[in-house]
Amino acid sequence: MTPLFTWLAIAGGGFVLGLLHFGGLWLSLRLLRQRTRPALWLLASSGLRIAVSLGGLWWLMAGAPLRLLAALGGFILARWLLSQRLGGLQPQDSRP
Repeated sequence: MTPLFTWLAIAGGGFVLGLLHFGGLWLSLRLLRQRTRPALWLLASSGLRIAVSLGGLWWLMAGAPLRLLAALGGFILARWLLSQRLGGLQPQDSRP
């Protein structure tokens, strides 16, 4: 592979990890009110998202700190794009 393609692939992998992480966070928060044990739901969701994200970043890094920076760039880009696309959670009306 050419060096440019390698760096783009690493950044793309970070982007996919970011989509999984922040998309999973968004989905978890959307489904939170439907859960009978919301604390357990958030704990399990956070643990799974963090484990997948850290494991994926570790694999993409392959021992080279500059590769980690490229992957984190894609990760942060995914966060920015999802926040632009999905927006925040709107507060729900708490009146009965």
